Amino acid sequence: MVVEVEHQALGMIPIVSRPFKFDEAMPPPAAPPVLGQHTDAVLGEVLGLTPARIAELRSSGVVG
Repeated sequence: MVVEVEHQALGMIPIVSRPFKFDEAMPPPAAPPVLGQHTDAVLGEVLGLTPARIAELRSSGVVG
């Protein structure tokens, strides 16, 4: 159940894979995201903030 995947910051890391297997029905296991990797998507697409507002939050230290 343990497989190695490529992590953006750490290189190859072991993770626990899915406990069930299907024939090519699911994508292969992926490494966890790095800290802040999806911040812009969440702030923009989910919360509806403009790029200018995100930049303002980032410059004030509210988000990293």
